[in-house]
Amino acid sequence: MYQNPTSRHIYGRVLTLILALTFLAGCEQPEPPVTVGSRPVKSVVAGNSSGLDQRTFPAVVDAIRKADISFRVSGKLDSIMVKEGDRVKKGQLLATLDDTDFKIALDDRKASFETAKANYERAKELVERGAISRVDHDNIRAKFFTAQAALKEAEQNLEYTRLLASFDGVIAKRYVENFEEILKSKTIFSLEDVSSLKLIIDVPENLMIMVNQHPEREKRKVVAEFDRIPGTRFDLRFLEVATKADPSSKTFKVTLTMPRAEGYNILPGMTATVIAHMFPH
Repeated sequence: MYQNPTSRHIYGRVLTLILALTFLAGCEQPEPPVTVGSRPVKSVVAGNSSGLDQRTFPAVVDAIRKADISFRVSGKLDSIMVKEGDRVKKGQLLATLDDTDFKIALDDRKASFETAKANYERAKELVERGAISRVDHDNIRAKFFTAQAALKEAEQNLEYTRLLASFDGVIAKRYVENFEEILKSKTIFSLEDVSSLKLIIDVPENLMIMVNQHPEREKRKVVAEFDRIPGTRFDLRFLEVATKADPSSKTFKVTLTMPRAEGYNILPGMTATVIAHMFPH
């Protein structure tokens, strides 16, 4: 059969294209399987948690009791009987004011009281006889009670010229010099009871949560260490725990106590390290 050259050329090109497509189809590779990416998860290693039970806190030492001592009246400081560091007993005389003006005032109040008392005694007799009215009697009686109160105040003011220790302790600080003019309520001494001591620590809120879950505070082992007393630990006891956090630090104040350490001069203001087990043992 006769075919022209053009038809033979077109047929050849078509046959070549079919063969090429067949070859490529035989060589096609299968698609790789799709791998699903894994998500990260938190892992916890199980083990002994005793190391997590113990916590250390910086602490500040304070007196178990302290007070600022001041006069309840104004006047000139006449004498100072103690100095800083002195141990004093409750009721011991610490300082006095010049009492001259207070004695004069007391004498005046005594005279006024005696006069008012005599007038009142006469008024009681006169009102019974009808010599004076009940209104006059009541006015004289009121003056008597006013004079009586004024006398008691003068007696107290004279007593207030003597400054006494309110409890056993140590004179931690003196704030005045002798012969100064003193206004009432001005601090004269700081008195501290150091028969036992307080140690104050700040506990963060995450640990306070654990403490509240285990309220048996007395069963926890808590001790204090001092850098200047190496190798020695002092047992502590819980005194009080704040239930409101400090607004800036978000920590809770915990106060512990320790007896006065014999042989060591541990004083308020010193620092220590408190070591505490967060859970009872």
